[in-house]
Amino acid sequence: MREVLKKSKMLICILSLSINVFIVAFSAMLLPKYEKEKDAIFLSDEYYIITFLGNNPSVEEVRKVVKEYYKYFVVNFAWSQCKAIEFSTKQMEDIGIKWKTKNWESEEIAVVNKDYGKICIETSNEKYIMILGNEYKVVEYFEDKNDDLNKITKCYVNLNSLKMMQCKEYDCIFLDLKAKSDREVIDRLEEEFENIKISKWSGHRFQEYNVRGYMSGVIILCGGVVFLNCIIFVRTWVEKQHKELNIRIKIGATTKKNRKLLCNRIVIVYFISGVVGILLSELEIMILNRVPWLCATRELLGTKIYIETIVISFVVVFFMTIFITNIQFMSFNRREQKSNV
Repeated sequence: MREVLKKSKMLICILSLSINVFIVAFSAMLLPKYEKEKDAIFLSDEYYIITFLGNNPSVEEVRKVVKEYYKYFVVNFAWSQCKAIEFSTKQMEDIGIKWKTKNWESEEIAVVNKDYGKICIETSNEKYIMILGNEYKVVEYFEDKNDDLNKITKCYVNLNSLKMMQCKEYDCIFLDLKAKSDREVIDRLEEEFENIKISKWSGHRFQEYNVRGYMSGVIILCGGVVFLNCIIFVRTWVEKQHKELNIRIKIGATTKKNRKLLCNRIVIVYFISGVVGILLSELEIMILNRVPWLCATRELLGTKIYIETIVISFVVVFFMTIFITNIQFMSFNRREQKSNV
């Protein structure tokens, strides 16, 4: 019995690790379902991405068509991680700036991320930032905390400035429309511009290259390799109970009763392993959230464990464990039948 308990502890360890690895893998795979990423935090869940297949019209030409219908009109410069927005009180509050209204309707001005002040140039005690070869005066700073440096906005430029209105060298436009105006505005844009492409936000950022599926597959593969060890451990665990099972057969226990006994025991072992595996996953996520330099790992795995990932991992490993236990029991049964012939 002592040997059985010892093997049970070892089996709990290997099963716990298997459940833990599968939870982590499914967390990475299902993260986009729970944590959708917008191109700007203030945009709604219903915004559109406008791109042009060929030469871009000027910002002014596009805005003229939709001016009465939008909540947010954002010009995106993906290569420089900058955006152009209207410098209104509401828009500034959305990015975390307490804006005092000034007569800057068409001024060449910008607000810059505090962490990227070094990209500014200083002239006559004034700071400026260069966008497309044009200078914009820096009038304020904001914060944009994001683990992924590629997703940080470095600066916002005044959309109403003359240079920005004439700009054609943008990557796309994010258009957040007022309620019940979508179809009308889209039709107007498609009539006005032949080379336009309009797509609704799908939960991913503009031009985001998603390798999450590949990374999740690698983690699942690692979990599978860890779980392969369970075959050896389960076999050893079953073998340590051969003596007891033989005694039970001699005193009248049927194969069905022995199988039931073994399955009940493996279920107990498994549920203990499941609890340990879940606690281990929670501990890993807690550590992950507290270590600043693990930002890339947080981007892949997320910052918390979801119930769905626990259930899927629990069920997958459970059925594989029961299957292996039954296979090992059938092997034991065949050997006993041969020895009794």
